[in-house]
Amino acid sequence: MRRRRLALSLLIVLALSVTAVGQAPVPAPLPKDPLAGWDEFVNKALVDWKVPGVAIAVVHGGEILLLKGYGWRDPEGTLPVTPKTLFPVGSATKAFTTFVMGQLAEEGKLDWNAPIARYIPGFRLKDPFASERINAVDLVTHRSGLPRHDALWFHTTLSRAELVARLRWLDPSKDFRTDFQYSNLTYVVAGLAVEKIVETSWEEAVRARVFGPLGMTSSSFSVQDLRKAPDFAIPSEERDGKLHRMEFRDVTIVGPALAINSCAADLVPWLSVQAGDGSLHGRRIVSEATLADLHRPRMETGAPRTEAEVVPGGYALGWFTDTYRGFQRLYHGASVDGFSAVVVLIPEKKLGMALLANRNGTLLPSLLARHLTDRLLGLAPREWNAERLAQRDPSREAGREAASRRAGVRRAGTKPAHPLEEYTGGYEDPGYGVLGIAKDGDRLSMTYNGITTPMEHWHDETWSGVKPVGADADDTFENFRITFLADGTGGVTAVAAPMEPAVADVVFRRRPRGVPAPGRTK
Repeated sequence: MRRRRLALSLLIVLALSVTAVGQAPVPAPLPKDPLAGWDEFVNKALVDWKVPGVAIAVVHGGEILLLKGYGWRDPEGTLPVTPKTLFPVGSATKAFTTFVMGQLAEEGKLDWNAPIARYIPGFRLKDPFASERINAVDLVTHRSGLPRHDALWFHTTLSRAELVARLRWLDPSKDFRTDFQYSNLTYVVAGLAVEKIVETSWEEAVRARVFGPLGMTSSSFSVQDLRKAPDFAIPSEERDGKLHRMEFRDVTIVGPALAINSCAADLVPWLSVQAGDGSLHGRRIVSEATLADLHRPRMETGAPRTEAEVVPGGYALGWFTDTYRGFQRLYHGASVDGFSAVVVLIPEKKLGMALLANRNGTLLPSLLARHLTDRLLGLAPREWNAERLAQRDPSREAGREAASRRAGVRRAGTKPAHPLEEYTGGYEDPGYGVLGIAKDGDRLSMTYNGITTPMEHWHDETWSGVKPVGADADDTFENFRITFLADGTGGVTAVAAPMEPAVADVVFRRRPRGVPAPGRTK
């Protein structure tokens, strides 16, 4: 009898093992009716946070739980958001780049731990130690030693290869592999490595390896393509208590970090693959081992613990990780001018969600994601939305006070040391390129990467950016302080500019007279 029982037990174990290997595990059941009242909740939250619209996709075990648009894709409230409304997904793009890199690693075409110079000959950073050793993992986990240096790529006309070549001149702010410092530029390097390996563009690699196999037929890579679509969201911001349209920010140059446009419907298969086992409808897209490797945290972010429900984690290959109310969570927030988004995975429950909004810098996608997670996991409800709304006005006031402190002390009664004409011309740095100074009536203007900003005299030889006139004007350099430097004879020879707050001011040296500079004299 004991032998018969033992044999029966072994058969059960073998049967369970065959099920585990032969097919994906069945996801745990969800609470009964977890989305009751959800539509009313979202519609009220849109009003509370002054967000025109949001698109939401939620999958569980490969099945669609929610796929819906709420509100409006334009701030005037005339065009409804649908599951096919395209939004820029911003930094959620990073996981697409690492996914392709994971596929290339499976094929033996990419070694995550090999020096990146193997794939981009001549690649260098300012730190020679880092130049010799930096690899693909370092690039995509933000441990290169470089801070953001985002001003370098805003509106640049450089190619990706030219942009990457400029990194050798950029100052690091930390030692190599010691600190987490978020960087879009290192993802451009990773994307360029992909291009070198596959001998085509990063865009074509993502299209062939991800969009095509997953049926993401509406997704694209540029503002130009987005605006050609029949259904796309308009960026917005709040000014003077009202919603206004914003200009689209073209981020194509940093595509591997930021540039994908997608919709809730297209993100369903992406979420299913990521929250599942790397396959879609039985078709293998990436191996389970590679998916697990992509989701494994590699670098501590150093984020402090500020709330009991969330234990900070690290950064995996294109994903932030933490523990949310006892569950491992992978996520990535996203922010591009006029848009905010978040993608969230709870791998243990095979749960994935994407929330896309057309409002600049809003918390709403992340708050809705928390509410959805609580509902779908059967956790005790918490009023995340109401709590953050209660904190909103004090936070705004604190932000205004901080901005006032950042303005710094202004010395009264000083004048420029030179006539305005003596400041004009082009100033150049090998990393950041050319900064142009022109006479603009009775003041100066600064032009960098095609962005022209009026400058008012602040004090001594320091000038400050003024908000450009016009609703669509680019205010990137508003309140931006530059200081002119002189040589021993008193002539203006350089201008120091805080292009990256984490390092010393960049000193742009005057170009020879007669060399054209950006901007024009009036």
